[in-house]
Amino acid sequence: CFNTFNHGMHCLGTGAYHAGIEVNGIEYAFGSNQQQGQSGVFICPPKKSPGYQFRTTLDFGQIETSRREWILVPVRMGTGAAPGDHD
Repeated sequence: CFNTFNHGMHCLGTGAYHAGIEVNGIEYAFGSNQQQGQSGVFICPPKKSPGYQFRTTLDFGQIETSRREWILVPVRMGTGAAPGDHD
């Protein structure tokens, strides 16, 4: 039901969308989860976020950083953000 509604809204240039960022073959995203005390930041295979329909990719280019540096980014993104805090 929601997917049908959202598809119609997409045709009008709007809708409700999930957003993630893919780095080194891993998608990082924000959403609610059932784990007490977790921020809502999670990882999944690219374009396979559970409960969401993949629609498109926007290429933001490349960044030079170490894997160790990058692993800390989603941890910092999730600090202080509760699972129900996103719109």
